[in-house]
Amino acid sequence: MVTYIILGLAALCVVLLVLSMLFTPVQRSIGFANVTRHKWNSALVVAGSMVGTTLIAGSLVMVDTSERALQDAAFAHLGEIDITVRALKEVTFQIDPLTPEMVATISLDALNEATEGQVDGVMTAVERDLPVVKVETEPNSPLGFRPVLAEPEVTVLGLDFASLKDFGSSESPLAALAPPVSGQAYVSLSLADELELAAGDDIAVYYQNEPSIYRVAQVLEDDGISGRRIDQDDSTGTVLLSLSDAQSLMELESDQVNAVLISNVGGVIEGNDATDSVEEATRDLLEDAWPDTVWALRHDKQNALSEGGGPSTGDIFLMVSSFAILAGVMLIINIYAMLAEERRTEMGIMRAVAFSRQQLVMTFAYEGFVYSAVASVIGAIIGAALGALIVTGLSEIIAQDQSSSLEGLPLTIKPSTLLVSGAAGLLISFITVFITSVRISRLNIVMAIRDLSEPEGSGPGKWQLFVLPVVFVLAALLTAFGFSSANGYFQYIGPCIMLISGAAVAGRFLSPRLALTLGGAAIIAYSFLADRLEEVKIMIDEGPGLFFISGIFMLLAGMMIIAFNLSVVLWIVRLGSSGLKRLEPIVQIAIAYPAINRMRTAFTMGMFGLVLFGVTLLTMYGGLLDGFITANLEKAAGGFDVVVYNTSSNRIVDLESEIQASDEVDATQIASIMPVHRALVKFPDFERPAPDDPDETDEEQSEDDKYVEDSIHGIVADFAAQQKYTLEVRMDQFATDVDAWNAVVADPSLALVSARYDGTNENADNAELNPGDTVRLLNPATGDIVEKTVAGRLETIEVGFNVLWGVIVGADAFQQEFSESSSRGDAPRLFVMNVNDDVNLADFGKDIEKALISTGAPVRVVREVLTDELEEVSTFLRIFQGFLAFGLIVGV
Repeated sequence: MVTYIILGLAALCVVLLVLSMLFTPVQRSIGFANVTRHKWNSALVVAGSMVGTTLIAGSLVMVDTSERALQDAAFAHLGEIDITVRALKEVTFQIDPLTPEMVATISLDALNEATEGQVDGVMTAVERDLPVVKVETEPNSPLGFRPVLAEPEVTVLGLDFASLKDFGSSESPLAALAPPVSGQAYVSLSLADELELAAGDDIAVYYQNEPSIYRVAQVLEDDGISGRRIDQDDSTGTVLLSLSDAQSLMELESDQVNAVLISNVGGVIEGNDATDSVEEATRDLLEDAWPDTVWALRHDKQNALSEGGGPSTGDIFLMVSSFAILAGVMLIINIYAMLAEERRTEMGIMRAVAFSRQQLVMTFAYEGFVYSAVASVIGAIIGAALGALIVTGLSEIIAQDQSSSLEGLPLTIKPSTLLVSGAAGLLISFITVFITSVRISRLNIVMAIRDLSEPEGSGPGKWQLFVLPVVFVLAALLTAFGFSSANGYFQYIGPCIMLISGAAVAGRFLSPRLALTLGGAAIIAYSFLADRLEEVKIMIDEGPGLFFISGIFMLLAGMMIIAFNLSVVLWIVRLGSSGLKRLEPIVQIAIAYPAINRMRTAFTMGMFGLVLFGVTLLTMYGGLLDGFITANLEKAAGGFDVVVYNTSSNRIVDLESEIQASDEVDATQIASIMPVHRALVKFPDFERPAPDDPDETDEEQSEDDKYVEDSIHGIVADFAAQQKYTLEVRMDQFATDVDAWNAVVADPSLALVSARYDGTNENADNAELNPGDTVRLLNPATGDIVEKTVAGRLETIEVGFNVLWGVIVGADAFQQEFSESSSRGDAPRLFVMNVNDDVNLADFGKDIEKALISTGAPVRVVREVLTDELEEVSTFLRIFQGFLAFGLIVGV
């Protein structure tokens, strides 16, 4: 919609100007002649005018590239699959088999009846992410083979190939293939590249710690189902089996599956639009027929195409570049003001001889149109090149990110992008030029011919008397609406606009210096105090948008103060330089000239100030982020070096035995291994907030469904002794934090709670649990309730990585009271490890991964994970800085 508006306005502008030129040949000739007569001036104007176009084009190239990357991923790894349906166990959320009766509930006919024909395919499947190992025959090995290369998380998919013909709007290339015979598999090209596979090679797929051997029959392109990935970030390829082989591998009956794949009408991309309505209808059918089953409906394509629901990379670039675009507008105003200063005598003569004010405006407008048109073309081309450089930089970041499923970003420059950015740049520069032309055409003919300064206005102009009060009233209404609707943006923006317009009105009747200085000071003061308003504080915490806006308003306020107080600066300089006879006149003249041309000085300072503000802000943010991560690194690590997560398909009960059985790791490097158990727990005394969706609020819920849910962890004595987590508060009877941790392990009546229960978390019913409080905990698997005394509350950990949260108890208490709710049964959910001081953690982490490859256990070297995240963000910020620096360079 916005695209059509921009193109429409630009086209209207061009048509009106061309028609106007046809009827005013004299003004047209003079305007065009000025372009060729002042070549260097023309070059400067074009350079300044193209800033907006260039930055818009660069940002839109990022939008196109991001969109293309997401669509490519959807085509490669999802294809026609829009929704995946699974049944889960009620407490542990493990995948449950689907019976034929369950599948029949959401048949193609049933879904089309419920959705009015929005579904064009329903297909059953058996799938899991499992470890896959390339193997070679080894007669002397106990298993008869030796591993060559391995991937810990590969999507293994079994399906009825005959059903592919009726799945989706377009027939899958797989439909033309015969299903792999028993003992054979098709593998995706991405997996073949990782494991160096070719037809005829053997692979071992591990499930429940047992390998099943398959021979690669064919390598297929990653194209929809043949490149299917359950986890878009962590899965590294696809293995396709016959349905019977997959059922046998994953221990399912011949009539059981564990997933139903649904395709919406409309193809790979367009079909995504129906996801919400189809999902709602599917869930209603399943929950009505099978109310006791937990249904999980995944819509990975919708999530992928919307970049997780957040702003796209291109949108972020466009928001940040708004500083430089606004600076470019100020630059254009300044350039035209200076051109007008140079031509004042010429303009005065033209007005005296024959030209009306309107004709003078049109002469400047025609000249400005030429500059704007040339600048929009050049700016669009340079913007495309700038976007290509940014894509290259981001591709390097993505290539270094091992968790990303993308190898890079596909540079995409659409002709429509160049057209829209050129049109937007044309509008920005031409409208700025036109308004400036109207302003500078209001000259005193006699003063202009004599090249004398314009006299000060004796009172407000008619348009100012009308427009400024209207702006003030509209800003007041915006402010009132902001406070009545609890909108933080309007609560801040409204008063700031009121102060600017109010000061401008007052300055027409009172001293402009006094009015605008007080107005600017009030804006700065309000900007510093506004975060005391709850809604404004929330907006600032949620994202950088309001923070950027407040920076712009404070910068404008500073411009107002300095522009009308340069004489004060001059007076101070005179006092300071009074003893420097040679420098005194130079310094005074240097300041006197800007003091005379207040508006030009204000715009110049604003132009550089806006871009420098953006660059400085990003630099400061990068520095703060660096310090923030460094300060929280040890907090998040908790005193541990490596974390190994247990999987549901290949559980590790004794990690130490697994490592000792492998030749990949030197066990003497390990100082300690500690298991951590985890299960679901509910708080019967605290209720979750009501859903935002009114339909969900009306649905009947069992009593325990309303309770606050969290995780409960069981730890051993070694964990308590070696951990370095800080307790915010603890019971007075414990002299140190370690004493409290040790007591929790030894005494089953004690527990620690996370910072979530400090009384400020709405999702936890604002529950406040302090040392000495009694808390009731519900085991959702058995319905039993136990009471614990809170021994302490953990300090908040601000970074995203964390090993423990919720409730912490001793391992013995956990096994007795909550093991039934664990998704890993008696096996730990994870293991934490400490290694000797002389061990290289990065290399050690890789060795552990190799040793545990057949289990698919994710291994995280804690400090390395956080450091890598910091480096990626820092690189991203440097690219932003370079993007903004372009505007600064052109401004100079």
